[in-house]
Amino acid sequence: MSLDSLLQGADTEATHHDAATHAVARRLLTASLWQELAASPQAGLLALWADQARCHALYRTAHGILPVATPIEGGRFPALSPFRPAAAWQERAIRDLWGYEAEHGVDSRPWLDHGRWPMSAPLSPRPGPPLPPPEQAEWRMTSPFASSFVSSRPDIALHERSIGPVHPLMREPAQLRLHLHGTLIRQAEWRLGYTHRGIQWLMRGKPLRDAIRIAARITGDAALAHGLAFARAAEAALRLEPPARALLLRGLMNELERCAVHLHVLAATASAAGADTYAAKLSAWRERLLRAIQEAFGNRMMIDLLIPGGVLTDLLDGTALETVLQALARAMPELIEGYETAASLSGHGLCACLRGCAVLSGSDAVSLAVPGPAGRASGRPHDLRTTWQQAPHGTVHRLVLANGDADARMRVRLAEIQESLRLALLFLESLPVGPIANPMPIGTGNASGEGYGGVESARGACWHWLRIEGGMVVSAHAADPSWRLIPAIEAALPGTDIDLLGVALASFALSPAGADL
Repeated sequence: MSLDSLLQGADTEATHHDAATHAVARRLLTASLWQELAASPQAGLLALWADQARCHALYRTAHGILPVATPIEGGRFPALSPFRPAAAWQERAIRDLWGYEAEHGVDSRPWLDHGRWPMSAPLSPRPGPPLPPPEQAEWRMTSPFASSFVSSRPDIALHERSIGPVHPLMREPAQLRLHLHGTLIRQAEWRLGYTHRGIQWLMRGKPLRDAIRIAARITGDAALAHGLAFARAAEAALRLEPPARALLLRGLMNELERCAVHLHVLAATASAAGADTYAAKLSAWRERLLRAIQEAFGNRMMIDLLIPGGVLTDLLDGTALETVLQALARAMPELIEGYETAASLSGHGLCACLRGCAVLSGSDAVSLAVPGPAGRASGRPHDLRTTWQQAPHGTVHRLVLANGDADARMRVRLAEIQESLRLALLFLESLPVGPIANPMPIGTGNASGEGYGGVESARGACWHWLRIEGGMVVSAHAADPSWRLIPAIEAALPGTDIDLLGVALASFALSPAGADL
């Protein structure tokens, strides 16, 4: 059945507006239609969240972005996880934050609430008493991604190893439990929630300029991406179009952040494999780029440079930035060749060490809707810059591979640095003269509305949804790509040698803070 036929009987609600200010009717679905849409291969789940009365979802379709909602009835909503495995994490978050149960969900364990909050369901109209801390961490007994190779070697004992929440392999507090067969990982499972800060609660009742500062602090290496997604959501809700110079400055900043993060991830992966000389070269280029960004915008991480309606700070001096971008573009062929020839501690070349490490199959990438470079390394081509045609991006060239291993993720990132450099130089050269922001319609009848915005970060698509009344945030939701990378890593690790765990984790670049919010 086509999506048009499926949604034909659905009621439409107040219009949602995407970042290009196009009106999109939100569909209010019955429980059966809600689950039929989840089962449809013609729609890809981008985000799942709740408010006081409804459960919301955002899908990608061939026709664009589709917002849908279904009523919360008796504290329950129909689960999407039987059809969309990655949705289980968001269903757990909804249960922790709102107290709503996902009916027939595949996993109802707490994610964010470890039994140490002063109340349960803190976002609900009537929060409950605190939950008691569990006697020990809760883990599932079996995994849909568990490897079946163990049965062929009954002479080797099966054992368990827990890593984290504080561990050198973890860039942020997170716990990973591994079932091992000898040195090979049979099953992996994350336990997160250690970096939860209550982002949705913190945004409530805040003016837009205060709330966007919170959005920019969701995760440090996507400060610009989350700030831009928030700004686009606010602009969509208020029907506000930024000026041309602001659009190009935003595009420039976005590509600069992508370059810096890709260089960091590549260096971390190379370092984990023991290719320290190659990692040092990548880190040196990242530092040169960050210093040029500091000169150009006064801020290495480009945090708090955006506001709804435009940008807060204009380009201070682009000379050093242009010089570094051109130099890095000239150095990229050498860095790509260096990847092919770099040595690792294993005694083999770096690319040989990464080949076959933590393979994410194409089918798992599709079923889990894996975003960003990890998805593109497993044959999933989606890139928000091309699928949503956001200004100022026009044609974006991207590398899509099918191997799905750490080597493929490395190659995709190297190619994406080249493309981001091309786009950044193009935006820098094309900057028009003019204002950098349009005023927000605060204090008028237009200062209310609902909107969503998305940005392709270095890790994948970041999404923000806002409900605004009188210029204040009434309700908000943020979706970082990390919530879809969590199950992707669980799917990729079985069959990987424990000695390559650091390489595998670095190649995915998971941000627990982005997932925990």
